[in-house]
Amino acid sequence: MSTASFIEKNPADPAIPGDPFAHVRFHYGQLLGAAEFSTEQRAFLWADRIHQAFTHGYGTVIGLATHAQGRDSDGKDREIAISQGFAVDGVGRTLFNDKTLCFDVSALDPRGEFLRGIQPIETGEVTVWRCYAVLRYSACLGNPIPGIRPPCNEASDDLIHSRSFDRIRVDLVERMPTMPHWLHPDWLREVSEMLRHAHPPRDLRAALLEVTTRDVGDLTQMWRAAEEAGVLLACVELAYDRTQRSPAIYIRSIDESVRPILPPVQLLGEQAFGHRLVGPDHRGGRLRLVSVADLPHNKRNSFRTRLRFTHPVNEATVPEGIRIYRLQADGWKRQHELHFDWESPTEVAVGVESDATEHKWRTGTTYQVEVRGGCRPLLSKVGTPFAGWVDDPMPGHGRGLDANIVRNWNPGQ
Repeated sequence: MSTASFIEKNPADPAIPGDPFAHVRFHYGQLLGAAEFSTEQRAFLWADRIHQAFTHGYGTVIGLATHAQGRDSDGKDREIAISQGFAVDGVGRTLFNDKTLCFDVSALDPRGEFLRGIQPIETGEVTVWRCYAVLRYSACLGNPIPGIRPPCNEASDDLIHSRSFDRIRVDLVERMPTMPHWLHPDWLREVSEMLRHAHPPRDLRAALLEVTTRDVGDLTQMWRAAEEAGVLLACVELAYDRTQRSPAIYIRSIDESVRPILPPVQLLGEQAFGHRLVGPDHRGGRLRLVSVADLPHNKRNSFRTRLRFTHPVNEATVPEGIRIYRLQADGWKRQHELHFDWESPTEVAVGVESDATEHKWRTGTTYQVEVRGGCRPLLSKVGTPFAGWVDDPMPGHGRGLDANIVRNWNPGQ
C-alpha cells in the first residue's frame, strides 16, 4: 500500500505528521519513547477517521442550529448564533460544540479586507454580501509542564505541552465549500441518472456497483485536504444600510437548507422500518396481514383461502377491503360474489361462490389477493387503516398500505 505523510497547517493535531498506516512492532526489551507512542496513537486515530469518512459520510449529526440574534433598537440582528451539537467533517473528524457560539457581525468593516474580497449581490443604498458559515476542526496544545531535555543538551526552563485538545472554529468564507465533498459522490443523482439512461437496462445493484468501484483518484488527498474539510452550516447574507444614522453590518438572512446532514443510523432504521427502535412504540397496534393459506373447496365455495391478521378486523369494511382476482385466458377477472366466514376475530376464510364462477377452479389456478389500505380500506376494530404485510415498513399515523400476493391455488399446501 502506498502511503503519504500528512502535512497540514495545524501541527497540534495528534494524527499528524507521519504514516497513518504504521503500527509499532513491540518486542521484549524495547525502549519506548514519545515517537513510538505517537506512531501507535496516530494509527488508531486515522483508522477511526477513515472508517467514518468512507463508511458513514459527513455533515451535521445533531444540533448546531444557526440563527440570527442580538436585535438592536432599529430591528436589525447583529449576531450569528450556533447552538450546541456535533458534526463529522469530510475527513472523518468529530466536530463537537458544547456551548452556544456567537459572532458579532457589526464588528466587520464594510471597507475591510474580508468584505472587499466578496462581490456584493446587491448595491445601492443597501449593500448585500453573501458568505458562508463553516465549522472546522482545530486542535490546540495545553497543560504545560516542565520539559526534560535529552542528554547532552543544555538545561532549560522550557515548558512542554502535555495535552492536545480537539477543538472547533467557525469561519465565514466567501465561497461555498465543495458540495458534495470529493470523498462522497452524489449517489442519488448519479445512480438515478444511470438507471434512467442505461442501455440495456440495469438493476439498482449494478448501478451502485459501477458508482462504488469507479476510479476515485489519489486517496492521499484525504491527508492533504484536511484544512479545507469543513462542514457547511449556513448561507449568510450580510447587509449595510448607508441611510441609517449609525450604519453597521447586520444580518439580512440565514439559510440552513444548504448544509449536509448525517442522520444517525437509528433514525434511518426507524424511517425505513416504520417502527420505534428505542423504547415502546406509542402508536399502538396496526392492522397487518400475517399469512394467506389455501383451503379446500366446499359445497358453497369453489375456491377458498384463509387470511390471518394481527388484530381484530372491522367486518363491515371487509367487502370493499378484500378482493380476489383470477387469471383467465383473457386476463385478470375480479371475483365479485365472495363469501366471508369468520373463524376468529383475526382470521377470515374468503370463498368464491360456486354458482358465480364461469370456470371451475382447479388446483394450480393463478389468483391474486388484494387487501386495501388506501381507498376504502379494511379497518381494524379501533378504526385504524390496514397497514400492509407484517414485514412491510410501517406507514405513518392515519395512512394505510395495500397488500397484494399472487399465488397458485393449492389447497392443503
